[in-house]
Amino acid sequence: MGKIEVSNNPISSRVQLGYILGMIYLIGCLVVTFFLIIGWYKIIRIIKNTNKEEREGYILAVSPNLKNTPFNFWKYVVVNENDATNDAILAHESKHVLYGHSFDLILGQIVLILQWWNPASWLMFRSLRTLHEYQADEGVLREGFSRYDYELLILNRIIEKQNYFLANTFSSGSLNARIKMMGKRKRYSSKLNYLILIPVIVMAALFPKIPFAQTPIVPTQNITLKETIETMPEYPGGEGAMMRAIVWEIKYPQNLLDKGASGVARIGFTVNANGSMSDFKIVRSSGYEEFDNEAIRAIKSSLNKAWVPGFVDGKPVASAVSIPITFRIAQ
Repeated sequence: MGKIEVSNNPISSRVQLGYILGMIYLIGCLVVTFFLIIGWYKIIRIIKNTNKEEREGYILAVSPNLKNTPFNFWKYVVVNENDATNDAILAHESKHVLYGHSFDLILGQIVLILQWWNPASWLMFRSLRTLHEYQADEGVLREGFSRYDYELLILNRIIEKQNYFLANTFSSGSLNARIKMMGKRKRYSSKLNYLILIPVIVMAALFPKIPFAQTPIVPTQNITLKETIETMPEYPGGEGAMMRAIVWEIKYPQNLLDKGASGVARIGFTVNANGSMSDFKIVRSSGYEEFDNEAIRAIKSSLNKAWVPGFVDGKPVASAVSIPITFRIAQ
């Protein structure tokens, strides 16, 4: 019969250990490469089935079947038919193309393949994508888009967020961090105000189909029904604080939620010379009494701080203000 020999040679043991570790490393590289290839294939397939249009500096690829968040890849900006007319989204995605961010991502993915075992490489890749979003956001604001409208747009898109790991998407990166970076363009009374948005983002991520009421707040300098007012009334903390307060307070009427109803209620009220609010009324009905009543209730309950009143000739005066509140069910 044959003999089985067991060796305790330390050199042989080290060779075997090195071989095992090498195989584990190689298998890890192959696994990461496999998933990256699958991701590339999905992106290329989406782009292939789009209607393409040459734009200045990029190619607009409109997909009638795309339900996810807009994204860009190389020279393509991929959106659905609704987003194809959204100037802010197109401006954001085109900035990624202009700055060559796809090339950065490719280099980052090569690092992930070679350093898949290193947590620092994954953190680096995540930070790289966040940096890309900072740069694109800055580019959009430099084109003159309203900061508050743009932040609200990003918040809405978090609800339908589905990122492509290999491409820059409109809702990539930490929303709180992106808003704080945008806020560094100007001085504000509190740079930490937007931290309150974190629970809203978490809830939106956990429950992708939730009733949502949004408040597209008009910048304070445009809120007035009296042409003689020199300084417009302003809620403490600005439009951002007012928006957050209303979003936290408002509730979607259950019976209209069951019906799938939506609408826009514009609520008007007076900001008195002492900063208090009064004379609440429906400037334009949403078509549903429940929406109109809830909008008034939410504004009364949430905006409980004294306003900075409007001024004429250096004296505080009563000013008329109106706020539109949109009720819709996020898909």
